Amino acid sequence: MPSAFLRPLRSPFLVVFTVLAGTFALPACAAQTETEEVGAGEGAIGADAYAAYVDFVNAEGGSVRSGEVTVLGLRGVDFDGNHHPTRFAHAFDDTFVVLKADKTVERFHGSTHPFEVTGVAGVPDVDGDGQPDIGLIRPGSYKVQARAKKVANVASYLVTTDGKNSIPSWRDTNHDGIIDEQEKEASEARATASTDILFHQGEGGAPPAVGCQVLSAVEMPKFIRAVGGAGANFRYVLVDVTDRNVADLPR
Repeated sequence: MPSAFLRPLRSPFLVVFTVLAGTFALPACAAQTETEEVGAGEGAIGADAYAAYVDFVNAEGGSVRSGEVTVLGLRGVDFDGNHHPTRFAHAFDDTFVVLKADKTVERFHGSTHPFEVTGVAGVPDVDGDGQPDIGLIRPGSYKVQARAKKVANVASYLVTTDGKNSIPSWRDTNHDGIIDEQEKEASEARATASTDILFHQGEGGAPPAVGCQVLSAVEMPKFIRAVGGAGANFRYVLVDVTDRNVADLPR
């Protein structure tokens, strides 16, 4: 039987999880390339929206600090405000909201969930059934760091828990692309965590998205500019709003 805990080990190119049954390597989402300068897009909204988003982030246990950038991830609601259950699929059906240092706001189409359901080499088998169990990072407040390596020709960023490369996650052990309550409870009992969770472009030569926070080839360069460039660090607050009324949030 697998261990009740996953222990991530670091490697320049691999994410390695050690469990009692063995060691599993998860390919890191990384490839070196160049970044394009792009202006603000359709999601740019003015300073009047900033205060509303600050209040929302603070109410969710996050923290927006003056002069710093905070990114809000809204899981379960798309850019146009349509709600949906979270499924693993190649879809930019969630929303990222960048609260900029200048107290303006820009919104983006994105994905807070994996694209892949099965068949990704190196993903750990946490329940010992012989099949890889792809993970979904849990809602929470994180710190994001710039990184030297790039993905699909643009910059990428590492999501951390207070600087540690380990993010609490739930594993899809029945491989249906949906995290149910039983899987959540089992993952939390195992203290399941994922490493090398990135913000990166999710297409155009990118590796399979198996837990990272991703944007399209159109949106990613704009997102990079919004957070302050390829070398920026920022806070990330991920909230599941699938069954919540967020119609009052500015769009």
